Amino acid sequence: CALPISGFCLGGSIALLAAGDPRIAPDVRFVNSFGGFYSPESLIKALTTHTVVVDSLKQEPWQPSNSAYQWFVQAVFNALPPGERDDLRRLNGNGLNLSPQERAALPTRERAIYNLLANRDPQVFGELYDELPADLRTAMAKLAPLSNLPWLQAKVFLMADLNDEYVPATESKDLNVALQTYPRRTYTEFQLLDRKITRLNSSHGYISYAVF
Repeated sequence: CALPISGFCLGGSIALLAAGDPRIAPDVRFVNSFGGFYSPESLIKALTTHTVVVDSLKQEPWQPSNSAYQWFVQAVFNALPPGERDDLRRLNGNGLNLSPQERAALPTRERAIYNLLANRDPQVFGELYDELPADLRTAMAKLAPLSNLPWLQAKVFLMADLNDEYVPATESKDLNVALQTYPRRTYTEFQLLDRKITRLNSSHGYISYAVF
C-alpha cells in the first residue's frame, strides 16, 4: 500500500521522522511537513533567545508568540520527574527572575534547565544547552526529524510560512538544505499576509512565483 503522511508545525517534523522509519519507509508515497523544525536544539534556541540564523551566517531577531513559548516550556516540564516539574513550574510562574544567588542554590539539574529557559543571549546558548541533563538531551535528540534519513524513500514536500510565530521559517529552510542531496523533495515558502507563494523545485533547480 502507498501511505501519505502529513504534519503541521511540530507534527511536520514527526511526520518526516515517521516516513523514514525502516519498518514503513518502503510504503510511504509522500510526506508533507508544513512548518516543521530542523532540530530540537535549534528550535529551543529560537524560542528562548528570540533569534534565528539566516543562511547559516546572519543572526536576526525573531519574535515567537507567547503561547508558543509557554507551550514549549510546558512540554519541557512534562518530560521531567514530578519533583523537578513542580519546582520549575513554580519558578516559571514567578517569571524566571531569580537572583544569581538563588539560582546557585537550585539542585544541579533544575539549575541547568532554569538557566536555559531564562537565557536570552544566543552567544551562550550552546554552552547552556550542553549543561542540560544528559537524559533530557538524549530524549530531545530522538525527535530530530532527519534521524531516519538513510531509510527515507518518499517524495518530500517542505512548506514554511515566513510569518510563522510558532516555528521560524528558517527551520524548514535548514531542513531543505540538509536534504539537498535527496532528489525527491520540493520546498515552498508562503507569505500568507501577502498571499504570495515562492516555490523551489529542487529537481529542476528553479524558483518561480505565484500570486493568487
